[in-house]
Amino acid sequence: MSLGCRFIYDGGGVDHFRAHGIPVSHFEEIDSTSLLARRELADGRVDASRIFVARRQTGGVGRLGRAWASPEGGLWMTLAWPLARSEKKFSPVKLMDALGLRLGRGVHRTVEWAFIRAGGRAAEVELKFPNDIMIRGRKVAGILTEVVHGASRPFLLVGVGMNLNFEGSLLPHALLGRCATLLDLTGKTSDLDLVRDRLVSDLRAEIETDESTASVVLSLHGRMYGVGMTVSVTDPTGKKTQGVFKGLSENGAAVYEVEGKLIEVTMPMGE
Repeated sequence: MSLGCRFIYDGGGVDHFRAHGIPVSHFEEIDSTSLLARRELADGRVDASRIFVARRQTGGVGRLGRAWASPEGGLWMTLAWPLARSEKKFSPVKLMDALGLRLGRGVHRTVEWAFIRAGGRAAEVELKFPNDIMIRGRKVAGILTEVVHGASRPFLLVGVGMNLNFEGSLLPHALLGRCATLLDLTGKTSDLDLVRDRLVSDLRAEIETDESTASVVLSLHGRMYGVGMTVSVTDPTGKKTQGVFKGLSENGAAVYEVEGKLIEVTMPMGE
């Protein structure tokens, strides 16, 4: 069931364009591209790579189930990517440990590319471990990655929200000062189709690469947001405390200094 959908593509549900060989389902308005992808997979209507894009979302979802504001002018997209059919050898936890940081790097590259095209400087674009893209200390893009089971195989869902061609004042009041749009930062609009195509290319490259995690970490040296900042940290035992973000370990975990000791956290715990 597709809630509140108004299809841009041809009658009968046939997609009329592709991005890098992957069919694109484009909607004027929908609750959430990630929620739609989950429904389509659960109902068996999608069994291969698919891209879902919405002009507006009424129920966009971020990490930990938080609402994601999605006015017209942003890029709201989910990539559904099929994984190995064998469930006996399949481990979502191991998969996400290997992919999470790479996907963050992929979105970082897309935002950096779009920002430079609009006149910005690459050095201002940073990755907040592991799934937010920051420019000048404000969030401009976020990633929601999950593994779900379709009718015949597991799928990787990569949901990306990117603030591009709208005024930041359209965001909820609680986000003012914490988030920004490329239009706010550069005064210029971006070509949404070009940014989408670049994003698909960057995500696909990260999914398909066999590059080591250590190499990914090295490539992000100097590009991580918040190094040296004191943040709220939940350590591996579940204890909440304050710690200083020190950067990434060779295995891609976030390293915090807590009470004079270094701890590694594989999931995003700092706020």
